[in-house]
Amino acid sequence: MNLFSSLLVLLACCRTSAYRIQVVKCNPGYRISSISKKSAKGTYGYAAECKPFVDDPKKIKDITCAFGTTSSCDGSLAGCKDHPDAWLGGVKIVPYELDTSIDLLIPLCCNASNVLVHGDKCRQSRMTSQGQQLSLETEQDEVIQGLSCRVSRTEAAGRVYDVMLKIRACRFELEKECCNKYMIGYFLHNFLKSKES
Repeated sequence: MNLFSSLLVLLACCRTSAYRIQVVKCNPGYRISSISKKSAKGTYGYAAECKPFVDDPKKIKDITCAFGTTSSCDGSLAGCKDHPDAWLGGVKIVPYELDTSIDLLIPLCCNASNVLVHGDKCRQSRMTSQGQQLSLETEQDEVIQGLSCRVSRTEAAGRVYDVMLKIRACRFELEKECCNKYMIGYFLHNFLKSKES
């Protein structure tokens, strides 16, 4: 294969991988409510759906988002561990570096001043690329807080034959406007200041 042919193959591979990169970002006040496979078989092709926290998404205050840690597909949990009240507000779907026939999900972690996530009330659900379950969905009072995946290969050829995706879904609640955690801090600060003077 000459240099020109090699460059064409390299460009084609890069373009194919770049074409498969997809970002699903929920609107402010929404969360990822389900992650699904596009087909019953195959190790790539995911879709994600967004749903609002409440009927009026504008009630969700002071939202900030950033991409979280990427799963290394060894079964370890990745996602929104840096903030205890964070949830998935989106995902970036990218090809796996070690095998571009596999898609990875990079979580977009969001938090808001009036959304509390109960880390002690969580459950895990999973689906595999060879299984019949095509969707992982949250309940109405749950958010996705973490993702993990595990790649299984055939021993002889080392080819991927199965990818397991697991989500960690946790219960959440909205704080009343009167009792927002930032407002409590503000009133406490002013109360202590008035005592000093």
